[in-house]
Amino acid sequence: KRTVNIYADKDTRKHFNKNFSYCFKSNNNEYPAILKMNPIKKNIYFKKNSENINIKSIKVEHGNVNSICYIFNKKLAYISDVSKIYKKDYKHFKNLKYLIIDCLWYRNHPSHLNLEKSLELIKIFGPKKAVLTNLHADLDYDELKSRLTKNIIPAYDGLSLVF
Repeated sequence: KRTVNIYADKDTRKHFNKNFSYCFKSNNNEYPAILKMNPIKKNIYFKKNSENINIKSIKVEHGNVNSICYIFNKKLAYISDVSKIYKKDYKHFKNLKYLIIDCLWYRNHPSHLNLEKSLELIKIFGPKKAVLTNLHADLDYDELKSRLTKNIIPAYDGLSLVF
């Protein structure tokens, strides 16, 4: 019975407020507000137990729209739904412990990275370990794994990372 916090950048907030305003504003109790809109900040800081957590958000291209990727404590980047990372932001992705990166399939796609482009970015960024995510059903796990170097793995259900 409480509203759910959601977080979005300026363009997404504008789109949601225009097309889904009923989710944010009550209408005579017939349709109670179920969501509370919050802006995504470029840097988010909070404490969990005694650990300080920093999350950096970076805008990337996802075909004709933008998407946001996240870097956690300058150690792990999560970049799903991406077709292009701006060169000005490359510095944020260098030498991470983990790079989790979009890899839809082998052939080109207008809104996602394919295997060739993912591997090219992994080489440029030089993480200790890379995880390919958002894998389409036509990528066979074992076949894909056999083509990758030891520091790159395809994601799988239940995968967990310690950083």
